[in-house]
Amino acid sequence: MEPNQEEIWTRGQLEEIANKVRERILGDRAVTLEEYICQAQKTSLSKIGHFYAKVFKNESRIGMYVPKEVVEIIGGKATRVIIYDEDADEFIKKNAYRGTKWIAKRFYTREYNIRNRTKRICVELNKEKFDWEGNPGAVKYLEKNYHNKTHKELAKHLGLRVRQVRERAYFMGMKKFDEHVWTDEETTFVLDNYLTKPYRVIAEDLGLNKNQVEIKIRRMGLRKR
Repeated sequence: MEPNQEEIWTRGQLEEIANKVRERILGDRAVTLEEYICQAQKTSLSKIGHFYAKVFKNESRIGMYVPKEVVEIIGGKATRVIIYDEDADEFIKKNAYRGTKWIAKRFYTREYNIRNRTKRICVELNKEKFDWEGNPGAVKYLEKNYHNKTHKELAKHLGLRVRQVRERAYFMGMKKFDEHVWTDEETTFVLDNYLTKPYRVIAEDLGLNKNQVEIKIRRMGLRKR
């Protein structure tokens, strides 16, 4: 089953890949479409890079940044075999903290192949720490969405592992919900409405988080019939 394209490369990353391939084929020259196509046909796969050629073969959205004729030429040069050049190895080292599954998707290969490659280039997967301080956008996203999304959803958006999100949240002193001291009136309100109202509505009426209401009902041993 082919991985979801939207989960693999962002548009900015695809544009960067397209520009790198163009530089390898044309250098800094401005040429016509016909010359671009001609040069793409003459350029060897080793110069383009197997890694980039596989992106051209598998990512239809690359066509937003490269003429379709050139996409077909470069995609046609891609093979099932991955030749790990300096760019590929650098990509693995840079993203080792993301894990084999994430990297394998971007190489359109199996995790097994990535594990073998990391052993050869002496990279410890998942041991490299994500540079939170160097990525203020990731920190801001975590702060803004921590109480609205699950750890899994946050990790998927940031391209991290769930453990890394949990550790950062703990470091920042964030909790999924603050422990709430329930008053008698609030408890009575829950007892009167948990069978007839959704937990979300009860939470809004009390000015609380939905998770807080769910946990309170669970601790009271209550269930919806």
